[in-house]
Amino acid sequence: MEPKTKDVCCWQKNLITDGDFKKGKDNNLDYIKLLAHAKINLSLDVIGKFENGYHDLQMIMQTISLCDEVIIEKTKPQKSAELKIISESQTAADTGITKAPRTQLKAVSDSQATAGTGMTQASHTEVKISENKKTANEVGKPILPGIEISCSHPYVPSDERNICYKAAKEFFSTTGIKNTGIKIKINKKIPVGAGLAGGSTNAAAVLKGLNILYNAGLTTDELAQIGLKCGADVPFCIYGGTCLAEGMGEKLTRLPTFKDVNLVVVMPKFSVSTAWVYKNYSIEDQKKHPDTKMLISAIKAKNVAKVAHGMRNVLESVTTVKYPELEEIKHMLKSFKALGSMMSGSGPAVFGIFENKQTASSAFSELKKIYKQVYLVKTTDGGENYGEDI
Repeated sequence: MEPKTKDVCCWQKNLITDGDFKKGKDNNLDYIKLLAHAKINLSLDVIGKFENGYHDLQMIMQTISLCDEVIIEKTKPQKSAELKIISESQTAADTGITKAPRTQLKAVSDSQATAGTGMTQASHTEVKISENKKTANEVGKPILPGIEISCSHPYVPSDERNICYKAAKEFFSTTGIKNTGIKIKINKKIPVGAGLAGGSTNAAAVLKGLNILYNAGLTTDELAQIGLKCGADVPFCIYGGTCLAEGMGEKLTRLPTFKDVNLVVVMPKFSVSTAWVYKNYSIEDQKKHPDTKMLISAIKAKNVAKVAHGMRNVLESVTTVKYPELEEIKHMLKSFKALGSMMSGSGPAVFGIFENKQTASSAFSELKKIYKQVYLVKTTDGGENYGEDI
Protein backbone atom coordinates (compact mmCIF):
# COMPACT_ATOMS: atom_id res chain seq x y z
CA MET A 1 0.00 0.00 0.00
CA GLU A 2 1.25 3.46 -0.85
CA PRO A 3 2.16 5.62 2.15
CA LYS A 4 -0.03 8.67 2.61
CA THR A 5 1.17 12.14 3.38
CA LYS A 6 0.24 13.66 6.70
CA ASP A 7 0.05 17.23 5.46
CA VAL A 8 1.30 19.55 2.75
CA CYS A 9 5.07 19.92 2.96
CA CYS A 10 5.26 17.61 5.99
CA TRP A 11 6.65 14.10 6.00
CA GLN A 12 5.03 11.33 7.98
CA LYS A 13 6.66 11.21 11.40
CA ASN A 14 7.67 7.58 10.92
CA LEU A 15 9.38 8.37 7.64
CA ILE A 16 11.55 11.40 8.38
CA THR A 17 12.47 13.33 11.48
CA ASP A 18 11.65 16.96 11.91
CA GLY A 19 14.18 19.59 12.85
CA ASP A 20 17.32 18.92 10.83
CA PHE A 21 18.25 22.55 11.51
CA LYS A 22 17.68 23.02 15.24
CA LYS A 23 18.85 26.21 16.87
CA GLY A 24 22.16 25.83 18.65
CA LYS A 25 25.07 28.00 19.66
CA ASP A 26 25.74 31.18 17.75
CA ASN A 27 27.77 30.06 14.77
CA ASN A 28 29.43 33.42 14.01
CA LEU A 29 29.55 32.47 10.34
CA ASP A 30 29.89 35.16 7.71
CA TYR A 31 29.49 32.91 4.69
CA ILE A 32 28.54 29.39 3.73
CA LYS A 33 28.88 27.27 0.62
CA LEU A 34 26.21 24.70 -0.28
CA LEU A 35 25.76 22.14 -3.03
CA ALA A 36 22.34 22.41 -4.68
CA HIS A 37 21.39 19.11 -6.31
CA ALA A 38 19.32 18.63 -9.46
CA LYS A 39 16.35 16.27 -9.69
CA ILE A 40 14.88 13.93 -12.25
CA ASN A 41 11.40 12.46 -12.51
CA LEU A 42 11.18 8.67 -12.47
CA SER A 43 7.54 9.13 -13.42
CA LEU A 44 5.23 12.05 -14.14
CA ASP A 45 1.47 11.78 -14.45
CA VAL A 46 -1.21 14.46 -14.81
CA ILE A 47 -4.37 13.14 -13.15
CA GLY A 48 -6.54 16.26 -13.23
CA LYS A 49 -6.73 20.01 -13.09
CA PHE A 50 -7.58 22.28 -10.19
CA GLU A 51 -10.10 25.11 -10.39
CA ASN A 52 -7.25 27.63 -10.24
CA GLY A 53 -5.83 26.22 -13.48
CA TYR A 54 -2.91 24.34 -11.94
CA HIS A 55 -2.44 20.72 -12.89
CA ASP A 56 -2.98 17.91 -10.39
CA LEU A 57 0.21 15.86 -10.60
CA GLN A 58 1.42 12.51 -9.36
CA MET A 59 5.12 11.91 -9.85
CA ILE A 60 8.17 10.24 -8.38
CA MET A 61 11.04 12.67 -7.91
CA GLN A 62 14.67 11.74 -7.38
CA THR A 63 17.73 13.77 -6.38
CA ILE A 64 20.86 13.26 -8.50
CA SER A 65 24.51 14.11 -7.96
CA LEU A 66 24.62 16.88 -10.58
CA CYS A 67 24.69 20.10 -8.59
CA ASP A 68 25.24 23.85 -8.54
CA GLU A 69 27.32 25.65 -5.94
CA VAL A 70 25.57 28.35 -3.94
CA ILE A 71 27.64 30.72 -1.79
CA ILE A 72 25.94 33.08 0.66
CA GLU A 73 27.90 35.85 2.36
CA LYS A 74 26.84 38.44 4.89
CA THR A 75 27.79 41.95 3.86
CA LYS A 76 28.16 45.16 5.80
CA PRO A 77 25.17 47.53 5.69
CA GLN A 78 25.40 50.05 2.85
CA LYS A 79 25.51 53.70 3.93
CA SER A 80 23.32 54.74 1.04
CA ALA A 81 20.30 53.22 -0.63
CA GLU A 82 22.03 53.08 -3.98
CA LEU A 83 20.62 50.34 -6.18
CA LYS A 84 23.05 47.76 -7.52
CA ILE A 85 22.91 45.58 -10.61
CA ILE A 86 25.34 43.07 -12.02
CA SER A 87 26.15 43.95 -15.61
CA GLU A 88 26.77 41.48 -18.39
CA SER A 89 30.42 42.49 -18.54
CA GLN A 90 30.80 41.81 -14.81
CA THR A 91 29.14 38.43 -15.23
CA ALA A 92 31.42 37.63 -18.15
CA ALA A 93 34.44 38.67 -16.13
CA ASP A 94 33.42 36.30 -13.34
CA THR A 95 32.86 33.36 -15.63
CA GLY A 96 35.43 33.93 -18.35
CA ILE A 97 32.62 33.94 -20.94
CA THR A 98 33.09 36.74 -23.40
CA LYS A 99 31.12 35.60 -26.44
CA ALA A 100 28.18 33.75 -24.96
CA PRO A 101 24.88 33.61 -26.90
CA ARG A 102 22.47 36.26 -25.71
CA THR A 103 18.93 35.79 -24.56
CA GLN A 104 15.50 37.18 -25.20
CA LEU A 105 12.90 37.11 -22.46
CA LYS A 106 9.46 35.97 -23.47
CA ALA A 107 6.42 36.32 -21.20
CA VAL A 108 4.48 33.18 -20.34
CA SER A 109 1.23 32.64 -18.46
CA ASP A 110 1.78 29.47 -16.43
CA SER A 111 3.74 29.75 -13.17
CA GLN A 112 4.79 26.12 -13.61
CA ALA A 113 6.99 27.36 -16.44
CA THR A 114 9.55 28.77 -14.07
CA ALA A 115 11.20 25.49 -13.03
CA GLY A 116 14.93 25.33 -13.62
CA THR A 117 15.36 28.86 -14.94
CA GLY A 118 15.87 30.64 -11.65
CA MET A 119 12.79 32.79 -12.32
CA THR A 120 10.22 33.44 -9.62
CA GLN A 121 6.60 32.47 -10.19
CA ALA A 122 5.54 36.10 -9.95
CA SER A 123 7.69 37.14 -12.88
CA HIS A 124 6.10 34.72 -15.37
CA THR A 125 9.19 34.77 -17.56
CA GLU A 126 11.17 32.20 -19.41
CA VAL A 127 14.54 32.39 -21.09
CA LYS A 128 14.56 31.81 -24.82
CA ILE A 129 17.95 31.59 -26.54
CA SER A 130 18.43 33.77 -29.58
CA GLU A 131 21.20 35.68 -31.25
CA ASN A 132 22.09 39.36 -30.77
CA LYS A 133 19.60 40.04 -27.97
CA LYS A 134 20.17 41.42 -24.51
CA THR A 135 20.99 39.02 -21.71
CA ALA A 136 18.66 38.52 -18.76
CA ASN A 137 20.84 40.75 -16.62
CA GLU A 138 20.91 43.60 -19.14
CA VAL A 139 17.14 43.91 -19.40
CA GLY A 140 16.38 43.28 -15.73
CA LYS A 141 15.42 45.72 -13.03
CA PRO A 142 18.01 46.83 -10.47
CA ILE A 143 18.56 44.72 -7.39
CA LEU A 144 17.01 46.20 -4.27
CA PRO A 145 19.40 47.02 -1.41
CA GLY A 146 20.19 44.14 0.93
CA ILE A 147 20.17 41.20 -1.51
CA GLU A 148 22.83 41.03 -4.19
CA ILE A 149 22.86 38.11 -6.61
CA SER A 150 25.42 37.03 -9.19
CA CYS A 151 25.43 33.93 -11.38
CA SER A 152 28.05 32.34 -13.60
CA HIS A 153 25.43 31.65 -16.29
CA PRO A 154 24.53 34.67 -18.46
CA TYR A 155 20.98 33.40 -19.06
CA VAL A 156 20.05 33.54 -15.37
CA PRO A 157 18.79 36.92 -14.08
CA SER A 158 20.71 38.49 -11.22
CA ASP A 159 17.88 40.65 -9.90
CA GLU A 160 14.55 40.17 -8.13
CA ARG A 161 13.30 37.88 -10.92
CA ASN A 162 15.73 35.23 -9.68
CA ILE A 163 13.94 32.71 -7.46
CA CYS A 164 16.84 32.96 -4.97
CA TYR A 165 15.93 36.60 -4.40
CA LYS A 166 12.38 35.62 -3.53
CA ALA A 167 13.64 32.82 -1.24
CA ALA A 168 15.86 35.24 0.69
CA LYS A 169 13.09 37.83 0.90
CA GLU A 170 10.61 35.24 2.20
CA PHE A 171 13.14 33.98 4.75
CA PHE A 172 13.68 37.41 6.30
CA SER A 173 9.97 38.22 6.15
CA THR A 174 8.96 34.97 7.87
CA THR A 175 11.63 34.98 10.56
CA GLY A 176 11.57 38.70 11.27
CA ILE A 177 15.36 38.71 11.13
CA LYS A 178 16.77 42.03 9.93
CA ASN A 179 18.65 41.71 6.68
CA THR A 180 21.74 43.88 6.96
CA GLY A 181 22.93 42.71 3.55
CA ILE A 182 23.76 39.44 1.81
CA LYS A 183 25.49 38.35 -1.38
CA ILE A 184 24.36 35.20 -3.15
CA LYS A 185 26.69 33.73 -5.74
CA ILE A 186 25.51 30.86 -7.94
CA ASN A 187 28.00 28.74 -9.85
CA LYS A 188 25.84 26.90 -12.37
CA LYS A 189 26.48 23.36 -13.53
CA ILE A 190 22.85 22.27 -13.85
CA PRO A 191 21.55 23.17 -17.33
CA VAL A 192 19.14 26.11 -17.40
CA GLY A 193 15.51 25.46 -18.36
CA ALA A 194 16.07 21.70 -18.57
CA GLY A 195 13.38 20.18 -16.34
CA LEU A 196 15.98 19.41 -13.64
CA ALA A 197 14.80 21.96 -11.01
CA GLY A 198 17.95 24.07 -11.29
CA GLY A 199 16.25 27.22 -10.04
CA SER A 200 14.25 25.49 -7.33
CA THR A 201 17.28 23.73 -5.88
CA ASN A 202 19.18 27.04 -5.75
CA ALA A 203 16.30 28.57 -3.79
CA ALA A 204 16.29 25.59 -1.43
CA ALA A 205 20.02 26.04 -0.83
CA VAL A 206 19.50 29.73 -0.06
CA LEU A 207 16.87 28.91 2.57
CA LYS A 208 19.08 26.25 4.16
CA GLY A 209 22.10 28.52 4.13
CA LEU A 210 20.32 31.54 5.61
CA ASN A 211 18.86 29.34 8.33
CA ILE A 212 22.39 28.39 9.37
CA LEU A 213 24.04 31.78 8.87
CA TYR A 214 21.46 33.57 11.00
CA ASN A 215 20.97 30.71 13.47
CA ALA A 216 17.21 30.93 12.87
CA GLY A 217 16.47 27.42 14.15
CA LEU A 218 13.82 26.64 11.53
CA THR A 219 12.94 22.98 11.09
CA THR A 220 13.05 21.28 7.71
CA ASP A 221 9.26 21.41 7.55
CA GLU A 222 9.27 25.12 8.29
CA LEU A 223 11.86 25.71 5.57
CA ALA A 224 9.69 23.73 3.16
CA GLN A 225 6.68 25.90 3.99
CA ILE A 226 8.69 29.01 3.13
CA GLY A 227 10.00 27.30 0.00
CA LEU A 228 6.48 26.56 -1.21
CA LYS A 229 5.87 30.31 -1.46
CA CYS A 230 8.71 30.44 -3.99
CA GLY A 231 7.87 27.41 -6.15
CA ALA A 232 6.21 23.98 -6.00
CA ASP A 233 9.51 22.09 -6.47
CA VAL A 234 11.39 23.94 -3.72
CA PRO A 235 10.07 21.80 -0.82
CA PHE A 236 11.27 18.62 -2.54
CA CYS A 237 14.67 20.19 -3.12
CA ILE A 238 14.87 21.01 0.58
CA TYR A 239 14.14 17.42 1.61
CA GLY A 240 15.90 15.62 -1.26
CA GLY A 241 16.15 11.89 -1.86
CA THR A 242 13.32 9.87 -3.39
CA CYS A 243 9.69 10.79 -2.92
CA LEU A 244 6.17 10.67 -4.26
CA ALA A 245 4.99 14.18 -5.12
CA GLU A 246 1.30 14.96 -5.52
CA GLY A 247 -0.97 17.97 -5.98
CA MET A 248 1.08 20.69 -7.66
CA GLY A 249 4.16 18.80 -6.48
CA GLU A 250 4.08 20.15 -2.94
CA LYS A 251 2.52 17.12 -1.21
CA LEU A 252 5.49 14.91 -0.50
CA THR A 253 5.88 11.37 0.82
CA ARG A 254 9.31 9.87 1.45
CA LEU A 255 10.06 6.66 -0.44
CA PRO A 256 12.83 4.14 0.29
CA THR A 257 16.29 5.09 -0.89
CA PHE A 258 17.12 4.62 -4.56
CA LYS A 259 20.67 5.95 -4.35
CA ASP A 260 23.77 4.99 -6.33
CA VAL A 261 21.96 4.21 -9.57
CA ASN A 262 24.07 5.14 -12.60
CA LEU A 263 22.64 7.74 -14.99
CA VAL A 264 23.56 9.69 -18.08
CA VAL A 265 21.75 13.00 -18.56
CA VAL A 266 21.65 14.70 -21.97
CA MET A 267 20.61 18.30 -22.53
CA PRO A 268 19.99 19.31 -26.17
CA LYS A 269 20.80 22.77 -27.53
CA PHE A 270 17.32 24.17 -26.99
CA SER A 271 14.99 24.91 -24.08
CA VAL A 272 11.29 24.15 -23.79
CA SER A 273 8.49 26.36 -22.50
CA THR A 274 6.89 24.53 -19.59
CA ALA A 275 3.82 26.75 -19.95
CA TRP A 276 3.45 25.66 -23.56
CA VAL A 277 3.77 21.99 -22.64
CA TYR A 278 1.06 22.11 -19.97
CA LYS A 279 -1.18 24.28 -22.12
CA ASN A 280 -1.06 21.74 -24.93
CA TYR A 281 -1.34 18.64 -22.76
CA SER A 282 -4.70 16.86 -23.02
CA ILE A 283 -5.72 14.52 -20.22
CA GLU A 284 -8.51 13.12 -22.41
CA ASP A 285 -6.12 12.19 -25.22
CA GLN A 286 -3.57 10.53 -22.93
CA LYS A 287 -3.87 6.78 -23.40
CA LYS A 288 -1.00 5.48 -21.26
CA HIS A 289 -0.21 6.51 -17.71
CA PRO A 290 2.57 5.50 -15.32
CA ASP A 291 1.94 2.58 -12.99
CA THR A 292 2.97 4.52 -9.91
CA LYS A 293 2.22 1.72 -7.44
CA MET A 294 4.38 -0.69 -9.43
CA LEU A 295 7.24 1.80 -9.57
CA ILE A 296 7.09 2.38 -5.81
CA SER A 297 7.24 -1.38 -5.24
CA ALA A 298 10.22 -1.65 -7.60
CA ILE A 299 11.99 1.18 -5.77
CA LYS A 300 11.38 -0.57 -2.44
CA ALA A 301 12.92 -3.74 -3.89
CA LYS A 302 15.78 -1.70 -5.47
CA ASN A 303 14.88 -3.39 -8.75
CA VAL A 304 16.67 -0.96 -11.06
CA ALA A 305 15.68 -2.74 -14.27
CA LYS A 306 11.99 -2.77 -13.34
CA VAL A 307 12.08 0.93 -12.51
CA ALA A 308 13.86 1.71 -15.79
CA HIS A 309 11.38 -0.31 -17.83
CA GLY A 310 8.35 1.13 -16.03
CA MET A 311 9.26 4.84 -16.20
CA ARG A 312 6.72 7.05 -17.96
CA ASN A 313 6.29 10.79 -18.41
CA VAL A 314 2.94 11.82 -19.90
CA LEU A 315 4.32 15.23 -20.92
CA GLU A 316 6.40 13.48 -23.56
CA SER A 317 3.17 13.21 -25.57
CA VAL A 318 3.46 16.96 -26.11
CA THR A 319 7.17 17.76 -26.02
CA THR A 320 8.54 14.97 -28.20
CA VAL A 321 5.98 15.70 -30.92
CA LYS A 322 7.29 19.23 -31.30
CA TYR A 323 10.88 18.21 -30.63
CA PRO A 324 11.42 14.75 -32.19
CA GLU A 325 15.12 15.01 -31.37
CA LEU A 326 14.22 14.03 -27.82
CA GLU A 327 12.99 10.63 -29.02
CA GLU A 328 16.25 10.26 -30.91
CA ILE A 329 18.20 10.93 -27.71
CA LYS A 330 16.12 8.35 -25.87
CA HIS A 331 16.83 5.78 -28.58
CA MET A 332 20.54 6.61 -28.54
CA LEU A 333 20.70 6.06 -24.80
CA LYS A 334 19.04 2.68 -25.20
CA SER A 335 21.38 1.78 -28.07
CA PHE A 336 24.23 2.45 -25.64
CA LYS A 337 22.72 -0.14 -23.25
CA ALA A 338 20.54 2.05 -21.09
CA LEU A 339 17.91 -0.06 -19.29
CA GLY A 340 15.42 2.72 -19.92
CA SER A 341 15.33 6.39 -20.90
CA MET A 342 12.91 9.24 -20.30
CA MET A 343 12.49 13.00 -20.41
CA SER A 344 12.66 14.76 -17.04
CA GLY A 345 9.83 17.14 -16.15
CA SER A 346 8.61 19.10 -19.15
CA GLY A 347 12.05 18.68 -20.69
CA PRO A 348 14.07 18.93 -22.66
CA ALA A 349 16.72 17.07 -20.59
CA VAL A 350 16.63 13.31 -21.15
CA PHE A 351 18.26 10.68 -18.96
CA GLY A 352 19.05 6.99 -19.17
CA ILE A 353 19.39 4.46 -16.35
CA PHE A 354 22.31 2.04 -16.61
CA GLU A 355 23.06 -1.27 -14.95
CA ASN A 356 26.58 -0.27 -13.92
CA LYS A 357 29.10 2.55 -14.11
CA GLN A 358 31.05 0.92 -16.93
CA THR A 359 28.16 0.94 -19.40
CA ALA A 360 27.14 4.42 -18.25
CA SER A 361 30.68 5.72 -18.78
CA SER A 362 30.79 4.20 -22.25
CA ALA A 363 27.48 5.84 -23.20
CA PHE A 364 28.65 9.14 -21.74
CA SER A 365 31.80 9.07 -23.90
CA GLU A 366 29.83 8.39 -27.07
CA LEU A 367 27.16 11.01 -26.41
CA LYS A 368 29.80 13.66 -25.62
CA LYS A 369 30.83 13.38 -29.26
CA ILE A 370 27.36 14.60 -30.23
CA TYR A 371 26.16 16.86 -27.41
CA LYS A 372 28.00 19.44 -25.34
CA GLN A 373 25.90 19.09 -22.21
CA VAL A 374 26.13 15.45 -21.15
CA TYR A 375 26.48 14.39 -17.53
CA LEU A 376 27.59 11.13 -15.91
CA VAL A 377 25.86 11.11 -12.51
CA LYS A 378 24.24 8.96 -9.85
CA THR A 379 21.05 9.11 -7.85
CA THR A 380 21.55 10.34 -4.27
CA ASP A 381 19.65 10.70 -1.03
CA GLY A 382 20.09 14.45 -1.18
CA GLY A 383 20.38 15.93 2.26
CA GLU A 384 22.44 18.87 3.41
CA ASN A 385 25.74 19.03 1.57
CA TYR A 386 28.05 21.86 2.45
CA GLY A 387 31.18 22.93 0.66
CA GLU A 388 34.37 23.98 2.36
CA ASP A 389 34.76 27.52 3.63
CA ILE A 390 35.84 30.13 1.12
